[in-house]
Parts: sequence; structure tokens; C-alpha cells
Amino acid sequence: MFEPPLLERMAVAHPGLPILLYLPAGLFLVLRSATGPRGVVASVILYLGGTLAWSLFEYVVHAWWLHREPA
Repeated sequence: MFEPPLLERMAVAHPGLPILLYLPAGLFLVLRSATGPRGVVASVILYLGGTLAWSLFEYVVHAWWLHREPA
């Protein structure tokens, strides 16, 4: 992908790296949210709402911004 070997080495990551980084952080945040003052039900509702909001945002950006006709 890149001509200099250093840039090539820095641009390539092991496929397991995101799991190694984000899984522990995600589990920590889920446990902290579920055991917090709002409880499990509010955590599930907030999670589903966030997932819906992100999906809608991603759809709008993809459909209306990335596929627009050039002026």
C-alpha cells in the first residue's frame, strides 16, 4: 500500500487488535452502566436508543452525502 517500509508497517494491524482493545473496554462500560444508579433496564433502553440513533445517522450520511451528485 505504501512505498516506505515504515509507513507500510504502521498501516497494517493484526485482525484481533480491535477485539483486544474494545472488548475489555466495552465489557467494563456495560457492567458499570448496569450496576450504576439507573440500573439494567435504563442501560438497555439507552443502548438500543444509541444503536438506533447511530444507525440512522450512518444511513443519512451514506445515502445523502456519499451518494450525492456532483454539482
